[in-house]
Amino acid sequence: MNPYTQQYEFNKVKKQRQKRLIITYIIMTFAIIVISALCIALVLGWRFSGGQVKQGALVQFASFPSSATVTLDGTILNLKTPGKRDVDAGSHDVTISKEDYRNWNKRLSLEPGEVRWINYARLIPKDVDTKVLKEYPNLSQILPSIDRDWIMVAPDAAKPELEIIDIRDLKQITYTQFAIPSASLSLPPEVATHSYRLIEWSLDSKYILVEHKYGDSIEFIRIDCKNFANAVNLTVKFGVPIADVHFSTGDVFYGIDSGNMRRYDMNAEALSEPLARNVTKMKLFGDTDIALLRQENARFIVETYIDGKITKIVDYDETRPILMDIASYYNNRYLSISRGNELVVYENPHRLEKGQEPQQYTKQIFEGGEIKWLDMSSVGRFVIAGQSRQWITYDIELDTKSDINLAGMPGYESVPPQWIDESNIISIADNKLRMVDFNGDNEQVILNTLLNFPVSLNDNGKVLFSTNRNQAGVYQLQVSNMTIEKLTTTLGISAPVN
Repeated sequence: MNPYTQQYEFNKVKKQRQKRLIITYIIMTFAIIVISALCIALVLGWRFSGGQVKQGALVQFASFPSSATVTLDGTILNLKTPGKRDVDAGSHDVTISKEDYRNWNKRLSLEPGEVRWINYARLIPKDVDTKVLKEYPNLSQILPSIDRDWIMVAPDAAKPELEIIDIRDLKQITYTQFAIPSASLSLPPEVATHSYRLIEWSLDSKYILVEHKYGDSIEFIRIDCKNFANAVNLTVKFGVPIADVHFSTGDVFYGIDSGNMRRYDMNAEALSEPLARNVTKMKLFGDTDIALLRQENARFIVETYIDGKITKIVDYDETRPILMDIASYYNNRYLSISRGNELVVYENPHRLEKGQEPQQYTKQIFEGGEIKWLDMSSVGRFVIAGQSRQWITYDIELDTKSDINLAGMPGYESVPPQWIDESNIISIADNKLRMVDFNGDNEQVILNTLLNFPVSLNDNGKVLFSTNRNQAGVYQLQVSNMTIEKLTTTLGISAPVN
């Protein structure tokens, strides 16, 4: 073969190879596109079902305790909690069950492509084992800490004597009695009539605020729960007549004095210039987000103080009381305001530009009359508002409203229910501890307990602390096992529980 023929054949083979490579690359690219599209479609819930391509939904299941059975539309699924399952869009009935526990039921309505988290199912034992932890002849208050490691007890509101209970180790629960140091009080206890009230724990659960009233005067004491002698009188330290104060950190506070809202800093030994004036009420979320109510003549003005900036939201006349709360959910701030039977929620009201009117995120009507209390859950997802045993829940994530009406006694319209965790609510309107989901489903009567005393789980959620009173009138701090696991400790004294 001559050189020219040889070069021609070589170039011909080379071009054929290049053509095959191009075709191969095109096929591979197309295949990748198709596979990627199929994967995206699967992730978005698209399925081939009943001869049609449909977009379904994904449900994530979790429960306390875990390893529970999930039944969907009457069919037991081959999974234990936690787990997940692709389902068709539409309505479904879910039951989560576990031996020796009460069933938990929920009806779901799912949109195509939706991912729904059912991670709040709390299963209650069929038989709740309750014991008396300690008895008190008098009991004014109990206040569980935020981290659920401690319970502060005020036996007598007229005395500066407190007790702190360490519940971190259920095998070794300890009780420490102490008195608020007289040096931290403006007047010693024997001088005049006094009253003491537990206000709140700091976010790190190292300190607690106590309100001390004597005559017409009021002052606030910060108690160091690791060093009781290190009590600090905030009113004396800052030299202003504080009327309301709340923890930002253990050493920094926000409060109101003479109508001025300020920041009080113990480390700097200084108080700020007024952040707002004519303030009658404030609510603090976290360490810096504040909703505040100001009064100017006959108008009430709701504002926020967020990121160091005051923002006016809305103003009203003085004909009806105004309630408000503030929280954060997935980096968005939500302000809730109630007046009469109306509940209004605003999203990120602090981001308003000058002159811009705030837009209502939602407006809901409470059919039970005037709203007497308003509260947002600790994670900011839910708003509850109502009176006593009847309320509405607004779910910010799902944009849904639920109406709840539980058993209860008349005359307690201003007694709110209590969040026991991020999604479940405790109501004690009839001296029976009732637990329900945020939307009122799965109502469970657990035990008898007293109105106006808070209820708390311990840090792992396995034990519930509550308060009762026996037939002799003795107060009882009681503890209930919220699982069927045998507790390896004697939790309480041997005494009957009513």
